[in-house]
Amino acid sequence: ALPLRPLRRGMSDRTLPPSAPSDDPAEPPPALPQEAAPPAIVAELRRLTVVPGGAAAQPVLNRVDLVIGAGEVVAVVAEAGAGKTTLARSLLRLLPSSAGAIVFEGSDITQMPERRLRRLRGRMAMVFRDARAVLNPRMSARALIEEPLRLHAHTDRAGRQAMVEAAANRL
Repeated sequence: ALPLRPLRRGMSDRTLPPSAPSDDPAEPPPALPQEAAPPAIVAELRRLTVVPGGAAAQPVLNRVDLVIGAGEVVAVVAEAGAGKTTLARSLLRLLPSSAGAIVFEGSDITQMPERRLRRLRGRMAMVFRDARAVLNPRMSARALIEEPLRLHAHTDRAGRQAMVEAAANRL
């Protein structure tokens, strides 16, 4: 199997400021942007191993290391069956890991109780590759936006509706 390859976009992107060419040879070239401080680490996998069905089976993920910084968008690209979905589900602790550590916002969540995890998952997200598997065509766009808020936002119906309205206005 080919290795998983994360592709990143976000805080680490660097671009030069636009500038018009100058005819004055004495004018210095435009300054390069200052190196920004590295983004805060939001999620990290440390030597994560996932072996489905017990120790005798082959590992789906074997000693995977991954760091995701604040503001980064990470896409994991690999052939079918390489473990992309297993990686994402393990990061969210939807699948058990056999070894290694899962750190989210500085806390090791590898052994965190399910009750605490449920509250934490409101700040985690996974984008499935097949939208038809997660989007119900019988639900309105507003209902699709409200559903995760109902599950994870600790607010009443009026508060959720205000949040849905604000999100809908940004679209």
